Amino acid sequence: MKLKLLILLVLAISALNAQWYTDDPFSGHYLSAEEYLNANTYSRDFYETEPPDGNPRNVAEFEQMQAVIIRYPFGIPYELIAAMSQEINVITIVANQSQENSVISSYNSNGVNTANCEFLHAPSDSYWSRDYGPWFATYGNNEIGIVNFDYNRPRPNDNDIPIEVADYLGIELFGMNVIHTGGNYMTDGLGISASTTIVYTESAGEGISQTQVDQRMNDYLGIEEYHVVADPNGEYIDHIDCWGKFLDVDKLLLRSVPSSHSQYDEVEATVAYFEQQTSSYGTPYQIYRVYTPQNQPYTNSLILNDRVFVPLTSSQWDDDAIATYEEAMPGYDVVGIEYGGWMSTDALHCRAKGIADLEMLYIEHIPYAEFAPAGQEIPITAKVIPYSGMELSAGFPKIFYNVNGGEFNSIQLISTGNDNFSGNIPIQSVGTEIEYYIVAQDESGKTSNNPLIGESDPHYVICGGPTIELSQDYFEIDVEQGTLFETDLEIINSGSEDLEYSITLSAGTRDDFSYDIPDSPADVSSYDYNTFEEVGWTEFDVTDEGLINNWSISYSWDTDQYDYEGSFHVLSSAGTSYVIASGNSDGNYEVFSDSFSGEELSGTWRIWIEDTYGDGGHRATNISVNVSTLSPEESWLSVDPLSGIIAPGNSEMMDISCDATELSLGDYFGSVSVTSNDPANPVSVVDIDLHVVPDVEAENGVNGIVTSLKQNHPNPFNPITTISFNLSDEDAEDAKIEIYNIKGRKVDEIAINKKQTTVSWNAENFSSGIYFYKLSTKNYTKTMKMVLLK
Repeated sequence: MKLKLLILLVLAISALNAQWYTDDPFSGHYLSAEEYLNANTYSRDFYETEPPDGNPRNVAEFEQMQAVIIRYPFGIPYELIAAMSQEINVITIVANQSQENSVISSYNSNGVNTANCEFLHAPSDSYWSRDYGPWFATYGNNEIGIVNFDYNRPRPNDNDIPIEVADYLGIELFGMNVIHTGGNYMTDGLGISASTTIVYTESAGEGISQTQVDQRMNDYLGIEEYHVVADPNGEYIDHIDCWGKFLDVDKLLLRSVPSSHSQYDEVEATVAYFEQQTSSYGTPYQIYRVYTPQNQPYTNSLILNDRVFVPLTSSQWDDDAIATYEEAMPGYDVVGIEYGGWMSTDALHCRAKGIADLEMLYIEHIPYAEFAPAGQEIPITAKVIPYSGMELSAGFPKIFYNVNGGEFNSIQLISTGNDNFSGNIPIQSVGTEIEYYIVAQDESGKTSNNPLIGESDPHYVICGGPTIELSQDYFEIDVEQGTLFETDLEIINSGSEDLEYSITLSAGTRDDFSYDIPDSPADVSSYDYNTFEEVGWTEFDVTDEGLINNWSISYSWDTDQYDYEGSFHVLSSAGTSYVIASGNSDGNYEVFSDSFSGEELSGTWRIWIEDTYGDGGHRATNISVNVSTLSPEESWLSVDPLSGIIAPGNSEMMDISCDATELSLGDYFGSVSVTSNDPANPVSVVDIDLHVVPDVEAENGVNGIVTSLKQNHPNPFNPITTISFNLSDEDAEDAKIEIYNIKGRKVDEIAINKKQTTVSWNAENFSSGIYFYKLSTKNYTKTMKMVLLK
């Protein structure tokens, strides 16, 4: 009787909300009713191995593929299979020889090139070969293997497919114990990857912490920077391929929705996050947006060598989606595939998985900076690895380059040992625009390019013009109250044209404020589906004044089992909305943001939790908001001259004056912004930390130390920076510096000796990006921002 009631309850829930599972396991990524009932009792049988040796590298989707793997019964149309089979091997998973015979017959009837078809005989549970399919990594002595993971569905046959593929291909298999799924993973092939937070929440359910997930991704796949973000779609499935995709090392495709869309704020917050990140090329991402007003699955596409297959839905926006891909990926053949079975959370990408070319000819190259000095050769370096074991053909690799859009010329790169090569693009005149790409060829006749599409989308460099250099980018000045301090700043033009510059000043006092926010309601029912407007939690008026510089919030997050369905928001007095967190499990968090920088602190602020699923409690407690402000007060800082022209090879000395004759004791902050016609550095900023200290004579020799934290120097830095501070006698015990990444996760901690006034932080093992450092003592806490730029 109890079982019957349970089944009736499950079916009732299904009728009300079909997001969690369905009675048809092949109508979406949903769990079947049976799987849903048994999900908590399913015993995972996963074999973990030692990680690959020799600095593994995860192969990206847009790299060279030798095949694509799909599963029968199909979730894709024959039109797609036929198109893929024209240029690449199609490996079809079938249960037995009888199924293979049936599939071959259907292939022959539907235009599939059976000469490019292979079959893998293995039991399977579903057609989502992307989700459970193998991940490929290079390792060891130029080898390629498969990294298996614990599939996040209770489907043991699907979970074993990477094992079957490794055996089929005859390559090494590594077992990485992380609960994951291919639809929730993308990588750039150079150590940066991205997923949604479901990888953390589901792994946590198996006792695997976030730290362990990150470490295993690094150990098995070489992932040094893992962007794990909340799912902006608010869907149960939380797959990143439903809204984003790496198109190349420095190219990201992200969905776009109209402002009236229910997830508009979340989508735009995710875009803003990636806009602040740095690609493996050391440059900001080129972000392309594809319009999905009705949740069209346009990002759920498949890249196979020089072709891109895009799911279409007979929508008026299909043509725009194709045009977006063509703009972002010139030289690729963009193929639209219409099919009635595509879903917003489950489309083409989910149902096909590329098989890495085990004999790929790999070119690793970090492009030269966008601007290069005129009158100098442009050095180009690359690593070229033929995984076939073949020798490179004579005369390769080569740089192909053109000047101002003309014909391409070639130069051979010369070996410098250990698969490394170098060469130089000849000296060019001022203003020259150069396009270039690298081509390699081995003795089997295999060729490859970097960028992967070669001539159609080359790297780009502009030569010449003025080049600005500053004698230093930071001053820390102690000046006695009532006195004037003067120093020099040298501006140097090392370029080939006149440098024109102008200077603007910003100066003021820095203040720190902290606000304790009431806890969110304890009654779960009071904040189902809550927003600020519905429950009024919580509004507070700020009377403190100043322009916001740094902003952070610390809080405790308490959830029920639907933790990833709740989000935490703040609305500034200026109307800027910011998603503090979405997808957090129970725990204590600290989040830093520069989203409010430059806004006035004073006014009415609002903070609230929103339950997007509305089926359980999410609470924030122990909430504290910390704000650092900069109040303008320019009178103490002056520079002479404020503009000028510097001839090539010359320099000019600026007089900087810091006037403390009318200033009170304390810390002040200023900046000198130098705007110039240097195309590579149009704005250069010199920061000034001014500390007004007591007049020694006026204080009869008594000069008490006040605890303070100063801006790191240099900033930006690579890879070592110095953090300076002062500690009063009372604060000298148990002081520490903590380092946080952009996501608010603590990544390092430095203990402080009470005699110290500086510490150094070596970020050699950290990726480029924004970091925050916090000084904590018995009576003092302050956080400041720094930038690691490699």
